[in-house]
Amino acid sequence: MVYCPGVMNDSKPLEILDTAGAVIDAVGGSAAAGRLTRAKIASVSNWRKKNRLAPRTFLIFQDALEAIGAAAPPALWKIDDPKISELSRAV
Repeated sequence: MVYCPGVMNDSKPLEILDTAGAVIDAVGGSAAAGRLTRAKIASVSNWRKKNRLAPRTFLIFQDALEAIGAAAPPALWKIDDPKISELSRAV
């Protein structure tokens, strides 16, 4: 899977989720996110509260979101988006 914000293979626009809570809710809530990522509900609750998802869950969530026509920026996992980093260095 290649992260491509806002674009699906069939050219339908993806819904972009911009908070950890929105990502968690999109996959079915805290319990479902915990099962999906094999994390305790307390951890999922902390992700929601801190608005940061565990980096190890990036591909898991991206696959789940793609299946429902959604995407989320890597920054929610504290992952730098090289396109954004490159633009900020050019300024």
